[in-house]
Amino acid sequence: DINHYKKKDLNSWMFLRFQTISLLDPKFYENYFFGGQYLSIVKDDLLGAEYIYLKGVKNYPNDFWLSYYLGFNYLWEMGDSKKAKNVFLKLQHHPKTIKYFPSLPRIVAKLEASKGNLNLAYKMMLNSYQNTPNNHFLKKQYAKNLYAIKAEIDLNCLNNIKSNCEIRDFLGQNYLKIKGRYRALNKWKKFKIKLKN
Repeated sequence: DINHYKKKDLNSWMFLRFQTISLLDPKFYENYFFGGQYLSIVKDDLLGAEYIYLKGVKNYPNDFWLSYYLGFNYLWEMGDSKKAKNVFLKLQHHPKTIKYFPSLPRIVAKLEASKGNLNLAYKMMLNSYQNTPNNHFLKKQYAKNLYAIKAEIDLNCLNNIKSNCEIRDFLGQNYLKIKGRYRALNKWKKFKIKLKN
């Protein structure tokens, strides 16, 4: 069955089957792993997927994949950044995160930036940048993100004529003043997460 489930009542026939399996055999891992993905991606039964993943995480609290897919369901399917952040923060120190989810620090920082916590997002990204080896593929991306966050913080400060504003960007270049407005030398875009409406 690949038809999307339109109602939000935890009553799709596939959800009820996955739920029944979880009652009959609470330790049947594949029920949570495949059932949650099926409900989230194929059926678009996001509440059903959340229920199944949460039950899976309860039975397997240290499992990387169940938490990963739960966070994915929250963030990119349900658009619930608060719940997603809570799940992703628990994954930060999981041994599999570096290998399978290296963009996690960036996503958590973007969630903070999207809430207006640019200084916290900058500190988080700077920590990741400083702890990433120079030859790692994410180092350049982290630098690009740091440039964008710092530019937004600094240009807001400068253009709103606040005190103690930084006049140099992440690369150490002075901001330009053109027609009374400060601008960055390099192109950048706001560092924020794009969620479903």
